[in-house]
Amino acid sequence: MISSFLTTPSIREITVEDPNEAFDDLRDHNDLLRLRSTDTSFALLAINAAAALPPARSTPLPTSSLVDPTTISAIRARSKLAPRQFDRLVEMQLLSAIPPANRRTSRITRKDKSKNEHDRAYYFWRLLAKQRLYKHNAEVLGQLELEERVDKLEETLAGVERDYERILEGAERRATRGGVAVAVNNGEASDVAHSHAKRELVLGQSRGSKRKVVDEDDDEDEQRRETDAKGKGKAVISSAERSTPRSTSSKKTARKKVTVNDEDE
Repeated sequence: MISSFLTTPSIREITVEDPNEAFDDLRDHNDLLRLRSTDTSFALLAINAAAALPPARSTPLPTSSLVDPTTISAIRARSKLAPRQFDRLVEMQLLSAIPPANRRTSRITRKDKSKNEHDRAYYFWRLLAKQRLYKHNAEVLGQLELEERVDKLEETLAGVERDYERILEGAERRATRGGVAVAVNNGEASDVAHSHAKRELVLGQSRGSKRKVVDEDDDEDEQRRETDAKGKGKAVISSAERSTPRSTSSKKTARKKVTVNDEDE
């Protein structure tokens, strides 16, 4: 069916309406293996570890310096995948090119100044993924104070990365069983294959069911869910969001119920 869609000129995009979690995994595995085996440009994708942050910390990092946008656009046009699904697959492929030993936040304290190219690649990969998550949740994140916004992004990214590693591990098993020729994946998943962590994450927690919300103030009125956003966040990685988040203040404050996720709208 997919082969037929890809060869039909009148079909511009292949999408799925409201897939369940099992189908999400099946689609991720199949799309990733198909792109790796049929599109050399996708199979060779890697973060440009030679990129450098702008001198001014207030200046956003152009993502075009990390991955060639012309190449990305051409691959997506050929694949006919929906934007979010394609962006996620690109992030998975880029992550797979970074050795597991370098996928640790403790190794990126020097950020783009690290002497190890894989450490720099991991640091830039995190910025790239955070930017997409920020755009996807701009309205919700705009309601938060800067420090809490940074924490939310950090925690959400950690869950997304764990899910990517699980999917990459599953794709590698499928490729081995099916004898499919794919690009070498330098990554091996952490021990999360048993947990079906999904892509909606609330305060850094993996999705066990859709729309799970962690409320830090048990007495908060239910109507807070419908509180209007006070301002939309900018879809860039600011200097504060580049930094490792600080620990939250000991002063207890009531927080709004907010959901930061990586689901389709």
